[in-house]
Amino acid sequence: MARRNQHTKEEIQQLAIQAVETMLHQYSHEAISTRMVAKAIGYTVGTLYTVFKHQADMLLHVNARTMDRMYLHCQRGITDSNTPEHNLTLMALSYHQFALQEPNHWNLVFSLRLPENEPIPQWQQANIDQIFHLLENELTRLHPNTPQQTIQKNARILWSGVHGMTTLALNNKLFIEGITEIETLLPSLVHQLVFSWSGA
Repeated sequence: MARRNQHTKEEIQQLAIQAVETMLHQYSHEAISTRMVAKAIGYTVGTLYTVFKHQADMLLHVNARTMDRMYLHCQRGITDSNTPEHNLTLMALSYHQFALQEPNHWNLVFSLRLPENEPIPQWQQANIDQIFHLLENELTRLHPNTPQQTIQKNARILWSGVHGMTTLALNNKLFIEGITEIETLLPSLVHQLVFSWSGA
Protein backbone atom coordinates (compact mmCIF):
# COMPACT_ATOMS: atom_id res chain seq x y z
CA MET A 1 0.00 0.00 0.00
CA ALA A 2 2.75 2.46 0.91
CA ARG A 3 4.57 4.39 -1.76
CA ARG A 4 7.92 4.80 -0.06
CA ASN A 5 10.49 7.11 -1.62
CA GLN A 6 7.99 8.52 -4.10
CA HIS A 7 7.49 11.72 -2.13
CA THR A 8 9.54 13.90 0.17
CA LYS A 9 8.42 14.47 3.74
CA GLU A 10 7.15 17.90 2.75
CA GLU A 11 5.14 16.38 -0.09
CA ILE A 12 3.65 13.72 2.16
CA GLN A 13 2.69 16.42 4.62
CA GLN A 14 0.90 18.37 1.88
CA LEU A 15 -0.83 15.23 0.62
CA ALA A 16 -2.14 14.52 4.11
CA ILE A 17 -3.34 18.10 4.61
CA GLN A 18 -5.14 18.05 1.27
CA ALA A 19 -6.73 14.70 2.10
CA VAL A 20 -8.10 16.05 5.38
CA GLU A 21 -9.39 19.17 3.64
CA THR A 22 -11.24 17.00 1.14
CA MET A 23 -12.70 14.80 3.88
CA LEU A 24 -13.94 17.82 5.80
CA HIS A 25 -16.33 18.57 2.96
CA GLN A 26 -18.10 15.34 3.89
CA TYR A 27 -17.19 14.52 7.50
CA SER A 28 -16.71 16.36 10.76
CA HIS A 29 -13.16 16.35 12.11
CA GLU A 30 -14.18 13.92 14.86
CA ALA A 31 -14.90 11.31 12.19
CA ILE A 32 -11.50 11.65 10.52
CA SER A 33 -8.73 9.34 11.75
CA THR A 34 -5.07 9.09 10.87
CA ARG A 35 -5.84 5.66 9.43
CA MET A 36 -8.35 7.19 7.02
CA VAL A 37 -5.86 9.85 5.97
CA ALA A 38 -3.03 7.36 5.53
CA LYS A 39 -5.24 5.12 3.38
CA ALA A 40 -6.36 8.08 1.27
CA ILE A 41 -2.79 9.06 0.38
CA GLY A 42 -1.41 5.54 0.05
CA TYR A 43 0.95 5.58 3.03
CA THR A 44 1.00 3.97 6.46
CA VAL A 45 -0.06 5.62 9.70
CA GLY A 46 3.57 5.33 10.80
CA THR A 47 4.64 7.43 7.84
CA LEU A 48 2.22 10.18 8.89
CA TYR A 49 3.90 10.32 12.28
CA THR A 50 7.24 10.99 10.62
CA VAL A 51 5.87 14.28 9.23
CA PHE A 52 3.48 15.23 12.06
CA LYS A 53 4.05 15.01 15.82
CA HIS A 54 0.53 13.71 16.41
CA GLN A 55 -2.95 13.89 14.91
CA ALA A 56 -3.60 17.31 16.44
CA ASP A 57 -0.45 18.61 14.73
CA MET A 58 -1.78 17.40 11.38
CA LEU A 59 -5.13 19.11 12.01
CA LEU A 60 -3.35 22.27 13.14
CA HIS A 61 -1.66 22.45 9.73
CA VAL A 62 -5.09 22.08 8.14
CA ASN A 63 -6.32 24.94 10.32
CA ALA A 64 -3.46 27.14 9.15
CA ARG A 65 -4.64 26.82 5.55
CA THR A 66 -8.25 27.35 6.60
CA MET A 67 -7.28 30.56 8.37
CA ASP A 68 -5.38 31.76 5.30
CA ARG A 69 -8.57 31.35 3.25
CA MET A 70 -10.63 32.98 6.00
CA TYR A 71 -8.28 35.95 6.04
CA LEU A 72 -8.49 36.43 2.27
CA HIS A 73 -12.27 36.04 2.40
CA CYS A 74 -12.62 38.68 5.12
CA GLN A 75 -10.44 41.08 3.13
CA ARG A 76 -12.86 41.20 0.22
CA GLY A 77 -14.20 44.66 -0.45
CA ILE A 78 -12.11 46.29 2.26
CA THR A 79 -10.72 49.64 1.12
CA ASP A 80 -9.60 52.85 2.80
CA SER A 81 -12.27 54.70 0.84
CA ASN A 82 -14.92 52.95 2.95
CA THR A 83 -15.76 54.10 6.46
CA PRO A 84 -14.31 51.92 9.23
CA GLU A 85 -17.83 50.84 10.22
CA HIS A 86 -18.60 49.79 6.65
CA ASN A 87 -15.39 47.76 6.45
CA LEU A 88 -16.05 46.13 9.82
CA THR A 89 -19.56 45.21 8.68
CA LEU A 90 -18.19 43.68 5.48
CA MET A 91 -15.73 41.63 7.53
CA ALA A 92 -18.48 40.40 9.84
CA LEU A 93 -20.67 39.34 6.93
CA SER A 94 -17.72 37.71 5.14
CA TYR A 95 -16.81 35.79 8.28
CA HIS A 96 -20.32 34.42 8.55
CA GLN A 97 -20.35 33.57 4.84
CA PHE A 98 -17.08 31.67 5.17
CA ALA A 99 -18.50 29.64 8.06
CA LEU A 100 -21.52 28.78 5.92
CA GLN A 101 -19.38 27.74 2.97
CA GLU A 102 -16.89 25.64 4.92
CA PRO A 103 -18.64 24.70 8.19
CA ASN A 104 -16.46 21.71 9.08
CA HIS A 105 -13.21 23.51 8.26
CA TRP A 106 -14.38 26.55 10.24
CA ASN A 107 -15.50 24.45 13.19
CA LEU A 108 -12.17 22.61 13.34
CA VAL A 109 -10.35 25.91 13.85
CA PHE A 110 -12.18 26.42 17.14
CA SER A 111 -12.65 22.81 18.23
CA LEU A 112 -9.08 21.56 17.97
CA ARG A 113 -7.27 21.09 21.27
CA LEU A 114 -3.53 20.61 21.45
CA PRO A 115 -2.01 18.28 24.05
CA GLU A 116 -1.82 19.82 27.51
CA ASN A 117 1.01 22.34 27.99
CA GLU A 118 1.83 22.38 24.27
CA PRO A 119 1.90 26.01 23.09
CA ILE A 120 0.45 27.25 19.81
CA PRO A 121 3.29 27.35 17.25
CA GLN A 122 4.44 30.80 16.21
CA TRP A 123 3.33 30.23 12.62
CA GLN A 124 -0.22 29.55 13.77
CA GLN A 125 -0.19 32.51 16.14
CA ALA A 126 0.79 34.64 13.14
CA ASN A 127 -2.31 33.37 11.31
CA ILE A 128 -4.48 34.36 14.26
CA ASP A 129 -2.83 37.76 14.57
CA GLN A 130 -3.29 38.68 10.91
CA ILE A 131 -7.06 38.23 11.18
CA PHE A 132 -7.24 40.41 14.28
CA HIS A 133 -5.06 42.99 12.55
CA LEU A 134 -7.84 43.48 9.99
CA LEU A 135 -10.17 44.54 12.80
CA GLU A 136 -7.52 46.52 14.65
CA ASN A 137 -6.66 48.54 11.55
CA GLU A 138 -10.26 49.67 11.16
CA LEU A 139 -10.65 50.44 14.86
CA THR A 140 -7.47 52.50 14.71
CA ARG A 141 -8.89 54.43 11.75
CA LEU A 142 -12.03 54.98 13.78
CA HIS A 143 -10.14 56.30 16.82
CA PRO A 144 -6.51 57.10 15.89
CA ASN A 145 -5.58 58.27 19.40
CA THR A 146 -6.83 55.18 21.22
CA PRO A 147 -4.12 53.15 23.00
CA GLN A 148 -3.12 49.98 21.16
CA GLN A 149 -4.11 47.79 24.10
CA THR A 150 -7.64 49.20 23.99
CA ILE A 151 -7.76 48.66 20.22
CA GLN A 152 -6.76 45.02 20.70
CA LYS A 153 -9.35 44.57 23.44
CA ASN A 154 -12.13 46.09 21.32
CA ALA A 155 -11.14 43.95 18.33
CA ARG A 156 -11.64 40.84 20.44
CA ILE A 157 -14.94 42.12 21.80
CA LEU A 158 -16.15 42.67 18.25
CA TRP A 159 -14.89 39.31 17.02
CA SER A 160 -16.46 37.53 20.00
CA GLY A 161 -19.83 39.04 19.16
CA VAL A 162 -19.59 38.17 15.47
CA HIS A 163 -18.30 34.66 16.19
CA GLY A 164 -20.94 34.02 18.82
CA MET A 165 -23.75 35.20 16.57
CA THR A 166 -22.38 33.12 13.69
CA THR A 167 -22.18 30.03 15.89
CA LEU A 168 -25.74 30.49 17.14
CA ALA A 169 -27.05 31.08 13.62
CA LEU A 170 -25.36 27.97 12.24
CA ASN A 171 -26.98 25.94 15.00
CA ASN A 172 -30.39 27.64 14.65
CA LYS A 173 -30.16 28.91 18.23
CA LEU A 174 -30.74 32.64 17.81
CA PHE A 175 -34.33 32.26 19.06
CA ILE A 176 -35.48 35.59 17.62
CA GLU A 177 -39.01 35.35 16.26
CA GLY A 178 -39.49 37.17 13.00
CA ILE A 179 -35.76 37.61 12.32
CA THR A 180 -34.29 34.70 10.41
CA GLU A 181 -31.49 36.38 8.49
CA ILE A 182 -28.26 36.97 10.37
CA GLU A 183 -27.37 39.49 7.67
CA THR A 184 -29.81 41.85 9.41
CA LEU A 185 -28.25 41.24 12.82
CA LEU A 186 -24.52 41.48 12.16
CA PRO A 187 -24.61 45.06 10.81
CA SER A 188 -26.65 46.04 13.88
CA LEU A 189 -24.08 44.44 16.17
CA VAL A 190 -21.21 46.29 14.49
CA HIS A 191 -23.10 49.57 14.54
CA GLN A 192 -23.98 49.29 18.23
CA LEU A 193 -20.39 48.55 19.20
CA VAL A 194 -18.96 51.32 17.03
CA PHE A 195 -21.57 53.71 18.45
CA SER A 196 -20.70 52.79 22.05
CA TRP A 197 -16.97 53.21 21.40
CA SER A 198 -17.61 56.64 19.88
CA GLY A 199 -18.83 57.85 23.24
CA ALA A 200 -22.06 59.09 21.73
